[in-house]
Amino acid sequence: MSSEHDPAVLIDAVDEDARARSPLGEAWFMFRRNRAALFGLILLVAIFLLTIFGPMLYENEPFRIVARPRTSPSEGDLLLGSDYLGRDTLAGLLTGGRVTLLIAVFAGTMTVLIGLLIGGPAGYFGGRVESVLMRLTELFQVPPAILLAMLVLVLWGPTVINLVLAISLVAWPQTARLSRGEFLRLRNVEFVRAAKAAGASDLRILTRIILPNALPPLIVNATLIIGGAILFEAGLSFLGLGDPNVMTWGLMLGSSRPYVFDTWWAVTFPGLAIFFTVLAISLVGDGINDAFNPKLRER
Repeated sequence: MSSEHDPAVLIDAVDEDARARSPLGEAWFMFRRNRAALFGLILLVAIFLLTIFGPMLYENEPFRIVARPRTSPSEGDLLLGSDYLGRDTLAGLLTGGRVTLLIAVFAGTMTVLIGLLIGGPAGYFGGRVESVLMRLTELFQVPPAILLAMLVLVLWGPTVINLVLAISLVAWPQTARLSRGEFLRLRNVEFVRAAKAAGASDLRILTRIILPNALPPLIVNATLIIGGAILFEAGLSFLGLGDPNVMTWGLMLGSSRPYVFDTWWAVTFPGLAIFFTVLAISLVGDGINDAFNPKLRER
């Protein structure tokens, strides 16, 4: 068989063609070369599918008592056993995973939006605007993050919405500083100067010209924030500051904490779910960072 009909040659030709056509095609090519990132993506997709469709296929209520308390995975009909009250551990994992991921995604989105609204104008305008906005950022960095989040939940109540707000309030300063650096770097490049000379407004330059070019590091930062939000939610729920009426992985850990030696599976399985989810997000974030890094593309 000639080389021009060889599948491997054809695939390489398609990859090279995609890389020549668009930066996104080149980034996807680099991402696929990273086996750890590809494994993280597959794992993350599998976790999302389980949390989205799992509760539809496995319809046990997470708060419903369905078995004898502390039923081990090797006893009865429950695949992962029950907790200290007799609630189905698998149902809690599937339903709680959906809520945990939603909290993390919404918290990550709000964090990036707040960081952009503060850091973007600070880096673009500079001067007094930068001074005021960066002092505001430093003000939120002074208190320990966990104490500030706990204060928000104690004052406003431990609801899911307040949990998202608490995580966003303690996480946005890092994104604001990153946004400031990117906008500061890009405000003096040639295409931005050309846009100013053509009479483009500051709003158009910020949103249509600088922001798209500043997105790659912000996307990487957003993946790290989502992973951190999962850990933060677990920590707050572990301390009893999560919403007691909504099942999450953190609530499963916190409620079963006193019985960890007698009911180890009720703590181990949600702990493993958190571990593998954060690991998958971190691997994907590293892969995106490598894919958008121009120095690595030259290798």
